[in-house]
Amino acid sequence: MRNTTALRSAVIGGIVVALAAGCTAAPGSDPGASGPDEPTFVDGKLVPLNSGFPSGPLQIIVVDEAGSDDGIYARQFAEVAAKYTDAEIRVLDRPEFGSTYGAWEALDWASQQRNGDQGNVVVVATLPGSTIDLLTTPVGEELGASIETLNTVLLTESVPYIITSRADAPWGTSFADMLEYAADNPGEVRYISRGPGAGPDLAMSNYSDLAGVEFNTSVGGSHAEINTALGAGAGDIAVTLPGAAAPFIEDGKVVMLTCTGNENPCAANFGDEVPNAASVIGGIDNDPWGSNRGLIAPTDIPETHHAWLVALMTAVVEDPDFIEARTSIPGVGVVTLDKAGAVELQEAAYEVAFDILDRLGQIHPSVER
Repeated sequence: MRNTTALRSAVIGGIVVALAAGCTAAPGSDPGASGPDEPTFVDGKLVPLNSGFPSGPLQIIVVDEAGSDDGIYARQFAEVAAKYTDAEIRVLDRPEFGSTYGAWEALDWASQQRNGDQGNVVVVATLPGSTIDLLTTPVGEELGASIETLNTVLLTESVPYIITSRADAPWGTSFADMLEYAADNPGEVRYISRGPGAGPDLAMSNYSDLAGVEFNTSVGGSHAEINTALGAGAGDIAVTLPGAAAPFIEDGKVVMLTCTGNENPCAANFGDEVPNAASVIGGIDNDPWGSNRGLIAPTDIPETHHAWLVALMTAVVEDPDFIEARTSIPGVGVVTLDKAGAVELQEAAYEVAFDILDRLGQIHPSVER
């Protein structure tokens, strides 16, 4: 995963995005109009393809409420995207999908909507969170979902999990010293978990397995509840989100030990003095934990339509207004992760999560072992 604030727009996945200042007049949105066969900008805007795509509005599905993190992302994206396309962009909140199979069910629904199989309906998703559903629910059996069927357009931002500690702990602000203390005092370090199978807990389980340490684990509820308990001294360490922990860190009740992810996202977000967990523990080739947010599309949309969506997303994520809006949120870093990169991320998480969830007896019976 590569952090950058100036994402490439000339070549994406082998598809040349023509900056066609010298193009002839832009074709209209009529499906019968003769347009380019590849994503092309005219006067700063993407023009419809020869197929007419997008011949109608683009819909962004949010599997949550309007004010959620995904909902804010979708609306900020839609606002900036209006600079780069004349297509109408609508955001549709469908929180009911979140109680079943989340992004997977939203994708299945999207593919059945008008022009959904053409790419006019996309879904906000965070990875590798959605990947864990493949292990804990029958979504693979019931909807034919798999890592390969998740048709990522682009993942455009990454928020690491952070491992925090009560401020007066004997290991201070050192993740390495905390692991050493836990090794010398098995079961004494009180770890407040989001719950077995949750992304933050899978990350911590992976780290504790590799480091050979054992924690005294309790389940603490929401990120806000966990940080409140940690700040009050009711636990020693937790895995949480930067935004949820920030007020407690600022008040001096909680300190940050480390964060998840590759290429030291701690340095980008919190300062060079904070090493990421993978560099401290070692033996981790790809540390997939955290929230990588972007848009996904139904599996079988035409490749040219997929490329057009990639070009639109690239233009938006390079836009200074979008960068400023997103990076003002604690912990958010700008990334580019295409379909192949998203598959690699999912596979890394799936392999680790499978072993942990199998040990906990949480693999769904429909999942092949």
